Amino acid sequence: MSNPYKAALDVLRDLRNEVRLLVDHGGICGADYRDELLGRYTPLNAYTSIGPPAQRIAETIALIEAGVLTVLGPGARFGADEASGRFSAGSLRVGGDPVTARVLVEARLPEPDLARTEDPLLGYLRDTGQCTEYVIDDEHRPLRTGGVAVTERPYRLLDASGAAHPRRFAYGVPTEGVHWVTAAGARPGVDSVILGDSDAMARSILALAALPGEPAGARAVGQGPAAGQGPAGPPDPHPDPDPCLESLTRSM
Repeated sequence: MSNPYKAALDVLRDLRNEVRLLVDHGGICGADYRDELLGRYTPLNAYTSIGPPAQRIAETIALIEAGVLTVLGPGARFGADEASGRFSAGSLRVGGDPVTARVLVEARLPEPDLARTEDPLLGYLRDTGQCTEYVIDDEHRPLRTGGVAVTERPYRLLDASGAAHPRRFAYGVPTEGVHWVTAAGARPGVDSVILGDSDAMARSILALAALPGEPAGARAVGQGPAAGQGPAGPPDPHPDPDPCLESLTRSM
């Protein structure tokens, strides 16, 4: 990398590991997480060190120059005209006439919010107390993150009472708030926390396989010994009522 400005910004990418180690799992209080991390540092980090690859930028420029793509500008506002059946969009900072269209596609990555999720699996687990929202403690006002509460590695799902499920894991975007910038990709050559997390989870899942000499699937849910937990293993406080619950990690 020959551009010193670009090299300086690239340091922000390499610092993601260190920032995560400081702030994940309630490393700072709720007020600092909200005001300093989410309010100041995260937008700066996203603006300067997160973005599409160079090829996608070149393709976007080509579409703009060909008149296919119009960039609205910052502070975009959207509306709908029921009489004409069209949507409108424009930027208060750029000005000019708004753009109208028959179709509006919401393509932004929404903030995780367990309370409002439309995912049927997460909604079921929430409504039955088998998962809960992660809240960061603060002496003035606790911060509700909207993310799914999990243990530290290997990130077992926590229920409403704070108990960890031995065979359910959550990882990535649904745990935003427990973990920082989960939508950002892993960085090569820096011992990425994301890759270490996925490795720890995979090892824990593999350890739950059937014991030697026991046919796969022979143990019913909540019965028999769990690997590494002695002859009996802990009882399952939430026996799975539906096979789809075993696909939690896949759906997330």
